[in-house]
Amino acid sequence: MEESAGELAELVRSLEDFEPTIPEELVRHIGRRYGCDFEDPNLAKLVALAAQQSVWSTLEETQQLCRVRKGLPMSRLKELGHNPRDKRPVLLTEDVVKALKERGVTVPYMPYQLDDKATTAAPPAGNKKS
Repeated sequence: MEESAGELAELVRSLEDFEPTIPEELVRHIGRRYGCDFEDPNLAKLVALAAQQSVWSTLEETQQLCRVRKGLPMSRLKELGHNPRDKRPVLLTEDVVKALKERGVTVPYMPYQLDDKATTAAPPAGNKKS
């Protein structure tokens, strides 16, 4: 029990010097909006650190999905509307949605977003070749 109390004290001391990527003011604002007021500044930093870790993990997963997509056969990449010769990593909304879904977060598609079937069914009107 003494060991965990010492670890907790060390965590609190380390949070005092920690500057999170997600601003404490934003964490406090969102917390107040949902009925949670952070009186202790270290608690707001801890929540910001947890949010930062969650965002970072989701981005890493999105990057992995991007690599998998880039590894598809050239014919499938062309079918999906990607240039197979372009080696630059491009994170798509689809990759982010899949990564979030693996974490239990459902992202609804907006009415202006098309699904894969709609985009691959017919070429856009302006891209006809003669």
